Formats: sequence, structure tokens, C-alpha cells
Amino acid sequence: MWTRMTLLFTGIVTDWWDPCSLRQTRNLSALLVHLVDTYPTLTANSKTTTALLTAVSQKIKAAVDDDLFMPVYQKEAIENSATGAKAFLDRQFWVAIKVIKCFLSLEGFLSTAAVQEQVVDGVINRNIVLGLQCSSFGEQSTVVKCRAVFNALPAKWLKSNDLSKQLESLCKVVERIADHQRKSGSRDAAKELMKIVEKIRNK
Repeated sequence: MWTRMTLLFTGIVTDWWDPCSLRQTRNLSALLVHLVDTYPTLTANSKTTTALLTAVSQKIKAAVDDDLFMPVYQKEAIENSATGAKAFLDRQFWVAIKVIKCFLSLEGFLSTAAVQEQVVDGVINRNIVLGLQCSSFGEQSTVVKCRAVFNALPAKWLKSNDLSKQLESLCKVVERIADHQRKSGSRDAAKELMKIVEKIRNK
């Protein structure tokens, strides 16, 4: 019975699941965790479980490769509201934040290492860092973006020195934003951003 159920879930994951949907991903994660808890024989060594894990991992990777897109604009385009560049950049940035939340909800089923790889390397380093680099450093909305990235990261992750090294690109762009905020007179925002950098760097 559990073999048939696992095969059924594998088919659902492959054909129907949208990894960028927070509702779908949370529901799927809850069902998968319940399935593993209900059927102890579903170990990582079983072929059906391996197939299910592979299907989930492949869909996550495909979401990062195919569904996430962070545009690159010149400063002039961002500052000119008529171009619509800033609105599109902002929309894509918040999609990436939502995808982080989606992937984190799978940590009860996938290993922490597997989730970290996609969140840090796939979403943050490949998309969010680029989105911050293209944002207007002097705007309060950019500070809000930096805060959202930090808040999306689990506190337990930030205790890892290895992870802090992987997030160095994020730290550097947040430092640049903090410096711009300080020079423009937003000292409180600059201090908040530097505290975020210190926490990510585990200092």
C-alpha cells in the first residue's frame, strides 16, 4: 500500500506541483511528512522513496532555473517610472522571497543541506543579490528588501560558519547599501543593515 501511495505522490509532484506556490508547497510538505511518519518502512534506502525525493529535488531545481528571473537594468531605467523597470524588478524580487519560503517549508522532508543549496546558491546568490544590486540604494524600499531576506533565513542556519561564507556576496551588497544610506543621512537604516551583515557573518 505504501509503495502505491509513494508512486502516487511522485506522480503528483512531477505533473501537478508548482514549487513557486506557497500554499501548494506547504500542503505537499505536510502530506509528505505525514506519509513518512505513518509508514516507517519509507526510508531513504527504498527505491520508491528515492524516486519521490528525486522528483521533489528536480522540481525545485527546475523552479530556480526556469521560473525565477531577475532583470538587470541601468540606473536611469530604474529611476524613470515611465519605463516600468522598477515595478518589474520589485515584483521579481518579492517572487524570489516567496520561493525561499516555499523551499523552507520542505525542510521537514528534504535534508537541510539540500534546502540550503537551493535557497542560498539558487535563490539568494543567483537572483536576490542581483536584484539588490539593481535597486536604488538610497530608497527605503531597498532597506525593506534587505530586511526581508534576513528575516527569511532561519536563525539556526545563521549559526553555521560555512553558510556565512556562502552568503558573503549578500553581505557585500548590503554593506554598499548601508554605506549609501549613511551618506544620505539615514543613519538608523545604515546601522540596521550593518547589524544584519554582522549576524549573517556570525560575528
